[in-house]
Amino acid sequence: DVCGVDLPEGLCFFGCGPCDYSVCGGCYVKMATTGLSVEQDSTVAAVAEPAASRIDPDVAELCDHYHIEDRIMLKLNEALKARKATFGDDIIKLWDELKTARSPAGLLMSKIRQMEDGTFIGKVEPTKDVKRLTEKYRLDEDARTKLADFVSKRPRTAKEDVAEIERRLETSGRPSATV
Repeated sequence: DVCGVDLPEGLCFFGCGPCDYSVCGGCYVKMATTGLSVEQDSTVAAVAEPAASRIDPDVAELCDHYHIEDRIMLKLNEALKARKATFGDDIIKLWDELKTARSPAGLLMSKIRQMEDGTFIGKVEPTKDVKRLTEKYRLDEDARTKLADFVSKRPRTAKEDVAEIERRLETSGRPSATV
């Protein structure tokens, strides 16, 4: 109904049986992320979501990649809308965290709660001391990220924390595992 293409039998589409209305996957993604263009049918524009509730393309891509259901995608979109200043870093952090998740949907719900509580910290640039430690002890990417996150969450005691971590890494046979 949106693009006028005949949908072959067995093709995934979105629609409403009682309304006899259907949308192909491509048009659905466009409606959810960018909205419809002005040239399109006025009845379709009435069905499209209002601009305020459109899903950000980065959020849609993340959720599509990890097969996150729509209700969680909407919650994530709303949580990230409230964090415009850190949006880019937050998305990068979510991609990193979800890579190793056994249950991406469960972990994502936990991260959304952290965002709502104000305790979620996106991808952070490591401090000079953290960079020095990662180079000195050849820490892997996971250990670098954990160390940078830990130090950024405790700015008041960062110097003492880095000194203590370095003291422990000096005697460690596997520094990345120690972090």
